[in-house]
Amino acid sequence: MKIITFLWAKHDVKPPSVVKYGAEHVNILQAMLARHLRMSHELICITDMPAGVACRTLPLWDKFKSSGGCFNRLYMYHPDMRHFIGPRFACIDLDVVLTGNVDHVFNREEPILIHEYRWKKPSPGQRYNGSLVMMDAGCHTEVYDKFDPRKSPRILARDRTRVGSDQAWVDYCLPDIPTLGERDGIYEAATIGDKLPADACMVFFSGRQDPSQRSHEWVRRHYY
Repeated sequence: MKIITFLWAKHDVKPPSVVKYGAEHVNILQAMLARHLRMSHELICITDMPAGVACRTLPLWDKFKSSGGCFNRLYMYHPDMRHFIGPRFACIDLDVVLTGNVDHVFNREEPILIHEYRWKKPSPGQRYNGSLVMMDAGCHTEVYDKFDPRKSPRILARDRTRVGSDQAWVDYCLPDIPTLGERDGIYEAATIGDKLPADACMVFFSGRQDPSQRSHEWVRRHYY
């Protein structure tokens, strides 16, 4: 299993933002996967900041960087990923804490799976969270093909029911794909606070949150 994560310097904020994540976050993710994923896997970091990253890195592409947000990630829906990454891969955000075995997540065989959206409510039209996606490369090329860097962000900006950038566009393009969520032990930190559920295996700190800065006992115990 190939697992990709993204690390890039964000220049779309005025003034330019301090880089939120760094090589240490990638290296911790690699260590957590080594502890909690028994199946053969490789973490690959797609980045314009490769210094200090312990896993294999690939250059960050420039497809929709000028559109801001995370739209640049939409290129992973292009058929090129079969040759660039492999026939099947998962994409996971750096704002995650792995707290238990995740074999049952990465062993799933559906052509595409995505984390369900549970972070902020009400968001009646938002079903998906781009923090975790697993797919057969090229299975939904329309997500990339339909994106117009001039028009598509405006469509989403007028839509008050969806939130985010790339995840909102995926939601717009794909009306009904299977999701991963709490029934699979995957939680949002905002919904659990200090108490880690007994069945939790993966917790995401969606939004402008850095798990390394959290004081919860369960984070200190698992995030290294």
